[in-house]
Amino acid sequence: MAMSSKGSDNRETDGVDFKKLDRDHGAAFLEPAAPLLPQEVRDSRDQLIRLYKEGKVLAGYGLFEESVGGRPVEEVFVENTLVAREGLEQLFREGPMGSRSTVASAPSHVLQGAAAGQSIALCELFSPRAVDSQQQPTPVCRVLVVGSGGIGKSTLFCCKLPYEWAAGRCMQDVDLLICVALGEATTIQIASAEELFASSLDLDSDEKKAVFHFARANPSRVCVVLDAVDECKDILERASPFMMKLLKGKTTLCGLRTIVTSRPCGAIHRLAQQCRFDRSIEVVGFSPSEVSTFVDKALVANVASNMKEQLKENTDAACLMA
Repeated sequence: MAMSSKGSDNRETDGVDFKKLDRDHGAAFLEPAAPLLPQEVRDSRDQLIRLYKEGKVLAGYGLFEESVGGRPVEEVFVENTLVAREGLEQLFREGPMGSRSTVASAPSHVLQGAAAGQSIALCELFSPRAVDSQQQPTPVCRVLVVGSGGIGKSTLFCCKLPYEWAAGRCMQDVDLLICVALGEATTIQIASAEELFASSLDLDSDEKKAVFHFARANPSRVCVVLDAVDECKDILERASPFMMKLLKGKTTLCGLRTIVTSRPCGAIHRLAQQCRFDRSIEVVGFSPSEVSTFVDKALVANVASNMKEQLKENTDAACLMA
């Protein structure tokens, strides 16, 4: 058989660069292709992106449409320190969470992989979890976030996270990010996945069905934030069957990415005992360097310097800077 013009490659080329095709074909297997999004899902994603960029995430949480000193809040925002905990014993220990000793000792560095007691970045919440060096990392679908009242859980997970997702800087393997405030009277009675998506999106009946079918076929590409479990009184008794299953990770949307936030109350402790969370996170507040960074970002230089001195002298705030 005659050799082709491509030398050692003995296939007939007819002007086709087979080597390039081989390279392109091989590259296709390096990363799994994202599923083609139905038009209804693309429209829903674009709708969420517009809302989140405008700061319209949840009622009362429109943080990023405001400004500090004439500057967008996103320019002065400093992320709370998040620490991965191993098991309920570490997460629900005695004493107030976010106490002076906890905040003062919180690490300012961010470690990927986040074993127990290590800090973890907001965008790494769903990174595979390695139990030890001898085992393959396991996928993370359900994340429990606990922190004391006023420490910034809602700001972080219902303002900052959606904003970063909408800006293309975080969780870009997620096509739909839905935030649900459980402290609102109606949300705990949501009866179906279609209603859940409609709580954040303006959808007609056909669009609800299309989004639901996409979520059921691609659950890992949908993330739901269930914020402030503790603010819903008697949640374990009052929640609809669907919401109870969603909180426990037992819906038909197996593999749905879920973030549950709460203060360290009895209800969330009982919930955590009844179901499995792949990762447990404590919001411990700001480290000294993070406080200093925020003051430097938010205030002009001479005012920032004075503010840091006052924080050091103020006994109530000493734990933030000491």
